[in-house]
Amino acid sequence: MAGEEHACGPEADPELFAELEAVFDRFPGQSEKYIITCVDHETEIMGIDFATQEGHKRIEGDTIVTTFHPRSTPGPSDKVIIGWPPGLVCCGWTAEGRCWYWWVRR
Repeated sequence: MAGEEHACGPEADPELFAELEAVFDRFPGQSEKYIITCVDHETEIMGIDFATQEGHKRIEGDTIVTTFHPRSTPGPSDKVIIGWPPGLVCCGWTAEGRCWYWWVRR
């Protein structure tokens, strides 16, 4: 599993990354708040279905641990609702604004 090739990124999707660069050029300083991440390991290797599951992240020492759970957020057409679900803070969104990764509040 470690070292597996990603089928995504600037080399695989150059047009997408050119557009993202243009967007961040229009919003100076915002690129430091966000990263683009590939989820092929979650979907293809682990079999995660983000339509029905979501990731919960927590910090343990110097390690970030992610566990996957049945989706607890509103339906796909709904945007993230502040404070829902209780104890979680959204940290990863779909292009439509739906949360798919949460930080677990301590």
